[in-house]
Order: sequence, then C-alpha cells, then structure tokens
Amino acid sequence: MYLLKTKLTDSCLLRLAVILAGGMFFQTALQAQTIAQRDSTTVYYKVMYTLPDSTYLGNGHKLDSLSDLVHGIYTNPLAEIKGISILSSASPEGRASQNKELSQKRGESIINIIQKKSPLPDSLFTITSIGEDWDGAIKAVEASDMNFRDKALNIMRNTPLVVVKNGKVVDSRKRQMMNLDFGRVWMQMVTDFFPRLRRAEVTVDYTLRQPTPEPEPKPEPQPEPEPIVIAPTPVPEPMPEPEPVAVVEQITRKPLFAVKTNLLYDAVTALNVAVEVPIKDHWSIGLEYTFPWWVWDNNSRAFEMLFWQGTGRYWFGDRTNKRVLAGWFAGINAGGGYYDFEPHHKGYQGEFYTASAEGGYAWNINDHWSFELSAGLGWIGSKYRHYEGMENDNYLVWQNSGNYTWLGPVKLNASIVYLFYHKVKKGGK
Repeated sequence: MYLLKTKLTDSCLLRLAVILAGGMFFQTALQAQTIAQRDSTTVYYKVMYTLPDSTYLGNGHKLDSLSDLVHGIYTNPLAEIKGISILSSASPEGRASQNKELSQKRGESIINIIQKKSPLPDSLFTITSIGEDWDGAIKAVEASDMNFRDKALNIMRNTPLVVVKNGKVVDSRKRQMMNLDFGRVWMQMVTDFFPRLRRAEVTVDYTLRQPTPEPEPKPEPQPEPEPIVIAPTPVPEPMPEPEPVAVVEQITRKPLFAVKTNLLYDAVTALNVAVEVPIKDHWSIGLEYTFPWWVWDNNSRAFEMLFWQGTGRYWFGDRTNKRVLAGWFAGINAGGGYYDFEPHHKGYQGEFYTASAEGGYAWNINDHWSFELSAGLGWIGSKYRHYEGMENDNYLVWQNSGNYTWLGPVKLNASIVYLFYHKVKKGGK
C-alpha cells in the first residue's frame, strides 16, 4: 500500500469516472493492489457567512467535484472512505468569540453538504476549528510588499489578542493593527488577505483496489522513409536602394491626465484626490480616493473612511477646437469602501457600496487649470456593525448589526483640476 496526495482538479475528476465505472472492470482482474489516496480542496466564505456561496471564489466547481468524488467512492464496493478531515477558520474582523462560532459552523456546513448526497456516518468526519486565523494573516503579510509590513508583523507576532492590566482591558492586537497608518494597513488586509482566511480545507482519505497493469506490446519496426530531394530555390535579384528622404521633426504637447480634489469634501476634512484620463475627444475615465481618518477626544470620537470610486464620462459638443475635460458632461460612478463613525463612545463600522449617475460642467481657466461642478443621484448600500466603546474606547463591544440602503442624492462636487501634458515628437517629409 502507498499514498498519493492530489488536488480536486480535472485529473481528479477523471479518476472519479474510473471509480464510478470500476466495479465490473476490477471484478475480472486476477491480481489487484490497494492504493491509499488523498484528495483535498478549499472552500471560501463571505464575511459573516456560515454557508458557502457557490458564486464566490470558484466554490461551485469545488463543491460539485467534492460531492461527486465522495459519492463515487461511497457507491463503489471496491473503494472505502477512511476519513474526511475539515480545517475551518475565520478572518480577524469582529469579536473573537463570534469568529470561533463562525469557524465551527463553516466546518459543519461542509459535512451537511456531503451527507445530503452520501449518508456517511458522523464518525468519519473530523472538524478542526481554529477560529481567527492570525497565522494565515502573518503568512500573507510576510509574502507581500505592503507598506508598514515589518510593523504589522511585529504587532501580530508580539501583541496578545487582549492586553489586561489591573483587571481591565487596556489594549488589543486588533486595535493596534486598525490604528497602524491611519487604518490603511488594516483596510488593505481586509481587501487583499482576509477573503482567503475565511475557509474550510477539506481532505478525503480513501483506498482503492485496482489491477496490476499489463505490459504494453512492443511496436513493430517501421520501414525507413525514402529520401526527399529538394530543388534549389532561385536567388532573387537585389532591389535598388530607396532614395533618402528629408525628415523635419516637430514637437507638440498631448494631454496626459488630470489631478483634482473636491473642495466641498476637503472643507469638512474628508480629504480626497482623483485622477482622470482623457480618451480621444469625447470620453474619459477616472479614479477617486477619499481618505479621512481622524480620531480625537481620547479616541471617543472618530471620523474614519476609506473610499474608492471609478468614473466613466462622456463630454458633449464639438471637441475640434476645445480643450479636453472642459464643457458639459454626463457620467456613471461605482465604488465602495470602509467606515468607522463614532460621535461619542458609540459608533458604527462597516463596508458600503455605491452606484450613481452624474452630470456637470467644467470651466476652462487656462491650458492647465479648470474648475468643475457636478451632482449625482444613485444608490448606497451598507452592512454596518453598531458598537459601544469601553475602557476609554480602547475596547469596542459589538451591540448589533444590520443593513442600510439609500436612494437619492449621493454626490456633490466642486473640484479644482490641474491637467498634465507630455511632449510628442512628430516627423514629416
């Protein structure tokens, strides 16, 4: 007996077909050998979910392959399941106790999915629930080149989950991570690393009896091919050299991109910056970033938000003699982000998404500067978590969570814009 370790891939599906059709073939074999095999796959979960979404990170294909593999082994009298182990985990958002419960239920959800198609006994399943997967977060940061990488690793390796002094909670690992670089490091981890930490790793161990393969027959010798005679290719006559052409080099300027800021948002300390790139005469695309991250009054008040939004615009009118990114325009916007708003000891954290349509006008001041006004109507959806600050707001206690939707005005813009150019060389006869 020997061990093979594989992934649930196309080759695994091929082996599954052999398992399903293998009963009649194996029963006629004079000699057989027993092979121990191991197949594994990983299923991922959305935030706060205990059931896997089939549309999320390729889960649909993985769950179908897992159920078919287990059912094929279960129904084949020449195969036997030795055990199915499940390692489940959660990402570090939210409370540790809540994440421990999420991790356990995610492992149980895999058992329910398998048992719906193959009624295996519970004794064959083993769940290892690790709760918040800080080790996975450390490995992800180690493999990245993110800003403040070393500081983040130092906090995660050396700071306890909760720091207690004189019987009171005074600090925590999560709080230090969320305050690093005004929350940008934590937001990057939430976006780039945490989706892979909310998972269930499933390993199926089983045995399979199959015949010893017969040696392949030796191929018969083939007659040698007759030699092929190739006629020489005629050499073409050389072409005359072209006459030299005089080239006159010209230098002109071409619009490259514009940088701008919304003065209305800046006035309420919601610092922001946007980049817009013209595409030919009538179109442009842009990206906006809003990043206020303020705490004051001994951390009892907070105005923290990280928001990305993409924009596509159409500029109206005859653009022949008009500078780009000037005049009337209409556009669509889509984006999302993370927020933490705390007026005083009580606040809301969460993620939000928005989609809107906008219209406006941009005044051309000179070749570089312009001023832009616009407004937008659309939708905002948010999944929020309400909390109360304890111990001078060093420890946040979650109260409840919910969803919020808004339809109506979502954007008011008064921006100052600076357009960059680059030099282009042109040549002529």
